[in-house]
Amino acid sequence: MTSEKSPHPETGQSAAEDANHTPRFGILFSWRMAVTLLCLLGGTASMLGRVVTSFAVLCMVREEGADNDTSPVDGGQVTGEFAWSKQYQGVVLSAYFYGYVAALVIGGWVADRFPSHKVAICSAVLQCVPMLLIPEATRAYSWAIIVLRVLQGIAASAYYPSFNVILRNWSASGEWTLLFSIAWSGGYLGSASAFLVSSRLCQLQWDGGWPTAFYFSALVVALWTVLACLFLTESPQDHRFASYAEKKYLASQPHMQATNNTKIQPVSLWTLLCNLQVWIIMLSYFVTSWFFASLNITLPMFMKEGFDFDISQNGFVSALPSIAMCIMMIVGGNLCHYLHVEKGISTTNTRKISAAAGLFIPAACMAVVINLPVSQRVLGVILISLAQGMSSIVIGSGPVSGAADIAPQYIGLIWGLASSFGNTTGFLSPLIATAMTPNGTLQEWCYFFIISIVLMVLLCLLILWKWESQVQPFACAEKLERRQKSYRHADTIVALEEVN
Repeated sequence: MTSEKSPHPETGQSAAEDANHTPRFGILFSWRMAVTLLCLLGGTASMLGRVVTSFAVLCMVREEGADNDTSPVDGGQVTGEFAWSKQYQGVVLSAYFYGYVAALVIGGWVADRFPSHKVAICSAVLQCVPMLLIPEATRAYSWAIIVLRVLQGIAASAYYPSFNVILRNWSASGEWTLLFSIAWSGGYLGSASAFLVSSRLCQLQWDGGWPTAFYFSALVVALWTVLACLFLTESPQDHRFASYAEKKYLASQPHMQATNNTKIQPVSLWTLLCNLQVWIIMLSYFVTSWFFASLNITLPMFMKEGFDFDISQNGFVSALPSIAMCIMMIVGGNLCHYLHVEKGISTTNTRKISAAAGLFIPAACMAVVINLPVSQRVLGVILISLAQGMSSIVIGSGPVSGAADIAPQYIGLIWGLASSFGNTTGFLSPLIATAMTPNGTLQEWCYFFIISIVLMVLLCLLILWKWESQVQPFACAEKLERRQKSYRHADTIVALEEVN
């Protein structure tokens, strides 16, 4: 069995060796930090376009029993143009994920085989088009929003995989976790921005208010596209503004040199699906994505129907959990890095600690929330924010990021498989939520969130029992093959000696 003190999968050597033999080039004001922040903004822009629909639907649909085509908003009125049932609203909310999940593996394949920065830019442009078309197309045909959201999801499928390739090329030894956590937090920042911005845009008088949420999202993605065309490249060597010293420093990194000399052996999908550690990664992604989707996609409805928040308050309090995730993603990742590097806690135990904190604490918080009376809305918001913030630790330093531990040469494949499986929650969550809350009562919402509590507790117990941060047999196939050839060669020599 491989020791947990084996060389880092990215560098091929220990952190101590990196520090002793690799010249340092500061990261704070470097171009690799600028590229990381650009990826953060890209994630923010993409997530803004994804989540904005979950809020805009509240403004698009007129309430049952409301006069004419209006819905109450913070003591005023917003135009509600569509008489959609809760079931149809659930389909609208989940449509994005039908396209996203279906094309995610293909998107990862494209990001691996074509210049990743160009893939990201093309993905951004293709995401803009559906967002610009949704308002008028939906007014003409109510089903158009479903089709356009599916197309938007397909366009976004290559977005995050391309960022992973870019960050891999721009990160120095020991910097991957830091750069990854910063860039990944952009998605949560985008989710928070969607809640904050949409609540204000829906109250505008121009064109009914709600279309401006889609136009604004498209504008943000377009602005990011301009920045990406100017400053984003797949590798430091192609960047026109990066200094020669930084390019030389990054080119000298062991993991960059090893990439060109490593041949990845094919592994079957069946082999991955028969591995327990791969399933733990997939289940971890599924449960954390379920919890994220349950709160971010359905939270506007939950806060409005369960805690009786008007839409102005709704936008602010709905953003708090995503803000907490953005912060805890970075803080939690660095804390676990400290426990592992400075305190000497093994990788296995570090990931188990992360899982316990990121699953048990949110489950406990949600158990309290569903038993709170409506009058305790402030405490409910605080607990929901804490729960979602803590759950991000599972992503940043729990088993979700553990593919590098069990099969470093198959990180992309395992990540794509887990992401495809996990993102099915994007369309399952709103469909189940709308089916379980036909009357929108607090008791109905409590039953819905019990699903998250049970899933998190069961997953945490499984991780504490079975997770191991050790290279799996399928990732050692090449070594085993060489060893078997050596044994056969030795047996042949022995046989010849016996004959002689």
